[in-house]
Amino acid sequence: MSFPNYNTSERTPNPWALLPLGVFFVLYFFVSIVAGDFYKMPISVAFIIASVVAVGIPKEEN
Repeated sequence: MSFPNYNTSERTPNPWALLPLGVFFVLYFFVSIVAGDFYKMPISVAFIIASVVAVGIPKEEN
């Protein structure tokens, strides 16, 4: 009895997937350092901007 091979398309990792995480950290730390206080930059604002970047990344079609 043979089982079907469902893993026919090999997917390679895409380093662009880490872009929203980088945007979040850079934005949060840069604004916090410029403001002089880590509590002046709301985490939710940095998260929303990083989410918009994540939605804007085009998906590769295989």
